[in-house]
Amino acid sequence: MSTTGWPLATQQEAVTRKNMNRRWRRSKGKSKNINLKKSKKEKNNQKKSVETKKNETKKGKR
Repeated sequence: MSTTGWPLATQQEAVTRKNMNRRWRRSKGKSKNINLKKSKKEKNNQKKSVETKKNETKKGKR
């Protein structure tokens, strides 16, 4: 144990802590049910799938 009582953080721990802080700051004003665990890529994929569904229904109506 160091004098402060905290173990020295590795680089990775520092990075994750920074990211968590950033997420926390972003999510403060928004509704709390947002799933923070989803990555940006997954969210984009979700959006794309919704868009393609819309397009398919439009084609069908024609």
